[in-house]
Amino acid sequence: MKKSISIFAAFSFAVGIVVVGGTSANAHVGIDTRGTVATVGGSLTYEMRLGHGCTAADGNKYGTHVFVVAVPAAAGVPTPQAVPGYTVVVTPSAIKDASGVPVTNTVTWTAKSANDDIQINAFAEFGLRGKPLAAGVAWFDTTQICRVPKTVTAPATIKKVNGKKVTTPGKTTTTYTELLINWSVHDSAAPTVVAADGLSETGPAPSLNIAAAAAK
Repeated sequence: MKKSISIFAAFSFAVGIVVVGGTSANAHVGIDTRGTVATVGGSLTYEMRLGHGCTAADGNKYGTHVFVVAVPAAAGVPTPQAVPGYTVVVTPSAIKDASGVPVTNTVTWTAKSANDDIQINAFAEFGLRGKPLAAGVAWFDTTQICRVPKTVTAPATIKKVNGKKVTTPGKTTTTYTELLINWSVHDSAAPTVVAADGLSETGPAPSLNIAAAAAK
Protein backbone atom coordinates (compact mmCIF):
# COMPACT_ATOMS: atom_id res chain seq x y z
CA MET A 1 0.00 0.00 0.00
CA LYS A 2 1.31 3.44 -0.86
CA LYS A 3 2.05 5.77 2.00
CA SER A 4 0.91 9.35 2.09
CA ILE A 5 0.89 12.22 4.54
CA SER A 6 -1.33 15.17 5.08
CA ILE A 7 0.43 18.36 6.07
CA PHE A 8 -1.00 20.95 8.41
CA ALA A 9 1.38 23.53 6.92
CA ALA A 10 4.43 24.24 4.73
CA PHE A 11 7.14 22.52 2.89
CA SER A 12 10.01 20.47 1.23
CA PHE A 13 12.77 19.13 -1.00
CA ALA A 14 14.51 15.97 -2.10
CA VAL A 15 17.83 15.02 -0.59
CA GLY A 16 18.23 11.38 -1.49
CA ILE A 17 16.32 9.92 1.43
CA VAL A 18 13.25 7.80 2.00
CA VAL A 19 10.24 9.98 1.21
CA VAL A 20 6.59 9.66 2.10
CA GLY A 21 4.38 11.80 -0.10
CA GLY A 22 1.33 13.70 1.02
CA THR A 23 -1.74 15.78 0.39
CA SER A 24 -3.08 18.97 1.92
CA ALA A 25 -5.74 21.24 0.53
CA ASN A 26 -4.52 24.62 1.77
CA ALA A 27 -1.22 24.00 3.52
CA HIS A 28 1.52 26.55 3.02
CA VAL A 29 4.19 28.62 4.72
CA GLY A 30 3.20 32.20 5.39
CA ILE A 31 5.42 35.28 5.31
CA ASP A 32 4.73 37.91 7.96
CA THR A 33 6.44 41.32 7.66
CA ARG A 34 4.70 42.62 10.79
CA GLY A 35 3.01 45.34 8.75
CA THR A 36 6.21 46.64 7.14
CA VAL A 37 6.15 47.18 3.38
CA ALA A 38 9.08 45.44 1.70
CA THR A 39 10.86 48.17 -0.26
CA VAL A 40 13.99 48.14 -2.40
CA GLY A 41 16.92 49.47 -0.38
CA GLY A 42 15.09 49.35 2.94
CA SER A 43 15.85 47.05 5.83
CA LEU A 44 13.27 44.30 6.26
CA THR A 45 12.71 41.79 9.03
CA TYR A 46 10.16 39.09 8.29
CA GLU A 47 9.00 35.77 9.67
CA MET A 48 8.48 32.52 7.79
CA ARG A 49 5.49 31.14 9.72
CA LEU A 50 5.33 27.37 9.92
CA GLY A 51 2.15 25.64 11.03
CA HIS A 52 1.72 22.15 12.48
CA GLY A 53 3.80 19.12 11.58
CA CYS A 54 3.04 16.07 9.45
CA THR A 55 0.44 13.35 9.73
CA ALA A 56 1.28 9.97 8.21
CA ALA A 57 -1.22 7.66 6.51
CA ASP A 58 -1.55 5.63 9.70
CA GLY A 59 -2.70 8.75 11.55
CA ASN A 60 0.46 9.22 13.59
CA LYS A 61 1.75 12.79 13.79
CA TYR A 62 5.32 14.03 13.65
CA GLY A 63 7.03 17.32 14.44
CA THR A 64 9.25 19.36 12.15
CA HIS A 65 12.95 18.49 12.26
CA VAL A 66 14.30 20.54 9.36
CA PHE A 67 13.00 23.76 7.79
CA VAL A 68 14.56 25.17 4.63
CA VAL A 69 13.94 28.47 2.83
CA ALA A 70 15.50 29.41 -0.50
CA VAL A 71 15.66 33.21 -0.28
CA PRO A 72 15.71 34.79 -3.76
CA ALA A 73 18.34 37.40 -4.62
CA ALA A 74 15.61 40.04 -4.99
CA ALA A 75 15.01 39.82 -1.23
CA GLY A 76 18.66 40.47 -0.42
CA VAL A 77 21.22 38.38 1.42
CA PRO A 78 19.44 36.95 4.48
CA THR A 79 20.57 37.07 8.08
CA PRO A 80 18.69 34.26 9.86
CA GLN A 81 17.18 34.31 13.30
CA ALA A 82 18.69 32.03 15.93
CA VAL A 83 15.89 29.63 16.87
CA PRO A 84 16.34 27.81 20.22
CA GLY A 85 17.13 24.13 19.72
CA TYR A 86 18.08 24.59 16.06
CA THR A 87 21.32 25.09 14.19
CA VAL A 88 21.20 27.37 11.15
CA VAL A 89 23.30 27.52 7.99
CA VAL A 90 23.13 29.91 5.01
CA THR A 91 24.31 28.48 1.67
CA PRO A 92 24.66 30.71 -1.42
CA SER A 93 23.65 28.98 -4.64
CA ALA A 94 26.33 27.95 -7.11
CA ILE A 95 24.23 29.54 -9.86
CA LYS A 96 24.83 33.27 -10.21
CA ASP A 97 23.22 36.02 -12.24
CA ALA A 98 24.97 38.22 -14.79
CA SER A 99 26.34 40.38 -11.99
CA GLY A 100 27.86 37.42 -10.17
CA VAL A 101 25.23 37.43 -7.41
CA PRO A 102 23.91 34.02 -6.21
CA VAL A 103 20.32 33.61 -7.43
CA THR A 104 19.31 32.28 -4.01
CA ASN A 105 20.65 31.94 -0.50
CA THR A 106 19.30 28.80 1.14
CA VAL A 107 18.71 28.99 4.88
CA THR A 108 18.49 25.64 6.67
CA TRP A 109 17.37 25.27 10.26
CA THR A 110 17.98 21.78 11.71
CA ALA A 111 16.83 20.57 15.11
CA LYS A 112 19.70 19.53 17.36
CA SER A 113 17.79 16.45 18.48
CA ALA A 114 14.39 14.83 18.13
CA ASN A 115 13.43 16.51 21.40
CA ASP A 116 13.92 19.89 19.72
CA ASP A 117 11.52 19.19 16.82
CA ILE A 118 8.70 21.71 16.49
CA GLN A 119 5.82 19.99 18.24
CA ILE A 120 2.83 18.89 16.18
CA ASN A 121 0.36 21.04 18.12
CA ALA A 122 2.36 24.27 17.84
CA PHE A 123 3.30 26.75 15.14
CA ALA A 124 6.76 28.29 14.82
CA GLU A 125 8.33 31.33 13.21
CA PHE A 126 11.75 31.40 11.59
CA GLY A 127 12.96 34.97 11.20
CA LEU A 128 15.01 36.52 8.41
CA ARG A 129 16.45 39.98 7.88
CA GLY A 130 17.65 41.49 4.62
CA LYS A 131 17.67 44.49 2.33
CA PRO A 132 15.53 43.92 -0.80
CA LEU A 133 17.37 44.56 -4.06
CA ALA A 134 14.69 44.39 -6.75
CA ALA A 135 11.01 45.30 -7.01
CA GLY A 136 8.37 42.74 -7.93
CA VAL A 137 7.14 39.41 -6.61
CA ALA A 138 9.81 37.35 -4.83
CA TRP A 139 9.13 33.63 -4.46
CA PHE A 140 10.51 31.66 -1.51
CA ASP A 141 10.73 27.94 -2.20
CA THR A 142 10.29 26.26 1.17
CA THR A 143 10.86 22.86 2.68
CA GLN A 144 9.68 21.06 5.77
CA ILE A 145 10.98 17.69 6.88
CA CYS A 146 9.38 15.54 9.55
CA ARG A 147 10.88 12.25 10.66
CA VAL A 148 9.30 8.88 11.45
CA PRO A 149 11.53 6.95 13.87
CA LYS A 150 12.03 3.18 13.83
CA THR A 151 13.87 1.62 16.75
CA VAL A 152 15.42 -1.83 16.52
CA THR A 153 17.08 -3.66 19.40
CA ALA A 154 19.56 -6.41 18.64
CA PRO A 155 19.56 -9.15 21.30
CA ALA A 156 22.52 -9.81 23.55
CA THR A 157 24.91 -12.52 22.36
CA ILE A 158 26.94 -15.05 24.30
CA LYS A 159 30.01 -16.77 22.93
CA LYS A 160 32.99 -18.62 24.29
CA VAL A 161 36.40 -16.98 24.26
CA ASN A 162 39.29 -19.12 25.50
CA GLY A 163 36.78 -21.40 27.15
CA LYS A 164 34.96 -18.61 28.95
CA LYS A 165 31.51 -17.25 28.23
CA VAL A 166 31.57 -13.62 27.05
CA THR A 167 28.31 -11.70 26.88
CA THR A 168 27.88 -8.82 24.46
CA PRO A 169 25.00 -6.55 25.50
CA GLY A 170 22.14 -5.91 23.10
CA LYS A 171 22.30 -2.71 21.06
CA THR A 172 19.44 -0.35 20.23
CA THR A 173 19.56 1.72 17.05
CA THR A 174 17.10 4.23 15.64
CA THR A 175 16.66 5.02 11.96
CA TYR A 176 14.32 7.54 10.36
CA THR A 177 12.02 7.80 7.38
CA GLU A 178 11.67 11.46 6.43
CA LEU A 179 8.34 12.93 5.30
CA LEU A 180 8.98 15.45 2.54
CA ILE A 181 6.78 18.01 0.77
CA ASN A 182 7.74 20.77 -1.71
CA TRP A 183 6.06 24.16 -2.02
CA SER A 184 7.91 25.49 -5.03
CA VAL A 185 5.35 26.42 -7.71
CA HIS A 186 5.56 30.12 -8.53
CA ASP A 187 1.83 30.58 -8.91
CA SER A 188 -0.25 31.36 -5.83
CA ALA A 189 -3.35 29.90 -7.48
CA ALA A 190 -1.69 26.60 -8.36
CA PRO A 191 -3.28 23.48 -6.89
CA THR A 192 -1.45 21.05 -4.67
CA VAL A 193 -0.36 18.10 -6.81
CA VAL A 194 0.63 14.63 -5.61
CA ALA A 195 2.91 12.61 -7.90
CA ALA A 196 1.53 9.47 -9.51
CA ASP A 197 3.69 7.29 -7.29
CA GLY A 198 2.31 9.02 -4.21
CA LEU A 199 5.79 9.77 -2.90
CA SER A 200 6.04 13.54 -3.45
CA GLU A 201 3.89 16.64 -3.46
CA THR A 202 4.23 20.14 -4.87
CA GLY A 203 2.24 23.30 -4.32
CA PRO A 204 2.44 27.11 -4.43
CA ALA A 205 5.47 28.71 -2.81
CA PRO A 206 5.04 31.65 -0.43
CA SER A 207 5.77 35.02 -2.01
CA LEU A 208 6.58 38.59 -1.03
CA ASN A 209 5.69 41.75 -2.93
CA ILE A 210 8.66 44.13 -2.99
CA ALA A 211 7.92 47.79 -3.77
CA ALA A 212 10.24 50.04 -5.73
CA ALA A 213 12.16 52.69 -3.79
CA ALA A 214 10.44 56.07 -3.57
CA ALA A 215 11.64 58.57 -6.17
CA LYS A 216 14.00 61.20 -4.75
